[in-house]
Amino acid sequence: MKKDMVVVGAGMVGISSALALQKRGYQVTLIDKSPPASETSFGNAGMITPSSLVPFNNPTIMRSLPSFLTNKGTGFRYNARYAFSELANLLKFLACANPAATNQRIHALYQLIERSTELHRQWASASERQQLLRPIGWLKLYRQQASFEKSKYERAILEQYNIATTLLDNTKLAAFEPALKPIYMQGLHIEEALSVASPSELAKCYFDQFIALGGEFIEASVNHLGREQLGFKLRLDSKGEQQTLLCEQLVVAAGPWSKALLTMLSIKLPMIFERGAHRQFASSDGPALKHAIHDVDGSFVASPNATGIRVTCGVQLQYHLAENSEVQLDLVTKNAQQGLAIDQPCISQWHGARPTLPDSMPVIGQSSIKGLWLNTGHQHIGFATGPGSADILADLMQGVTTDNNNPFSTTRFKM
Repeated sequence: MKKDMVVVGAGMVGISSALALQKRGYQVTLIDKSPPASETSFGNAGMITPSSLVPFNNPTIMRSLPSFLTNKGTGFRYNARYAFSELANLLKFLACANPAATNQRIHALYQLIERSTELHRQWASASERQQLLRPIGWLKLYRQQASFEKSKYERAILEQYNIATTLLDNTKLAAFEPALKPIYMQGLHIEEALSVASPSELAKCYFDQFIALGGEFIEASVNHLGREQLGFKLRLDSKGEQQTLLCEQLVVAAGPWSKALLTMLSIKLPMIFERGAHRQFASSDGPALKHAIHDVDGSFVASPNATGIRVTCGVQLQYHLAENSEVQLDLVTKNAQQGLAIDQPCISQWHGARPTLPDSMPVIGQSSIKGLWLNTGHQHIGFATGPGSADILADLMQGVTTDNNNPFSTTRFKM
């Protein structure tokens, strides 16, 4: 079976890529081994916020290295064997934390988030699901004054980019978010952030647009990926049924699965895996949480949704498909119960991996193989940046943008 354009990966980034290309006139087939938005995009905390412009590997990371190396933290842990296997990429990750490189990356990420946020609004409105985007901002919370002082670098960046924030002391916090227990010394309300009522539902509404406009979806695993004279050959397995697909142009937008797919084409993607998880708790009696929060000292994000509160833990550097660990989830559950009225049982939980590249920026553009395009490596913010990165990809395919003015180009990793 011959197709013009195939996109592999039906998370937020892949769905967005398929929809953006379709809107530019391409006939697109979308492929994933799982139903749309049921993997990494499902596990997302559900924030679309300009504050995500500050990458984790910024100049302040050096002062945290000693505590990271103890491997006992709540927010960050690592599997020693995996970390050693990725030592070269981890050293590049740290090397990118210098001020000059960080300033360049911050500017690129700011523009990507701005572009993406506007498209989120447009696409949600086109699906008549704009109510899923709650324009109420989100809260960064600090239990200790020392933790707040450590956020000075980030706050300066937000001010530099005119990202509106409001400082709230413990008295103002009590009035602003009554669901919080009185353990927080300071809060920072990031006013322009969008909180998503249901991350998977938002991604699915973009998927429904794609199908309604004539797109095709195949739920199947890609067991083999090879080159043909005029394109690519994909061998698919759909519940035991084998199928061969040929295409002229191929987009790999499969998040953490992208690395293994590209290996089939002898392309080495320098991707690091950060495994994370969340727990969903039923609503409790008392004031309902109105805003998504990031408890900096407690190392968790909590966001309200239709069925209660989702609590998301930090990450562990770990093999992509490693056995699930409950350690960080157990720790942040206790921390969340200190700050919020979480007294109902856990009703579900999710484990998965976030795909991170050494400079904490996605790779968007054509690879060294003609017709092979990449849109992957969005680390923690792929849900927020999916539409914007898809729009950049479409511009590159149509020659509107070139690699000379694309900070996310594949050329920076010689792929």
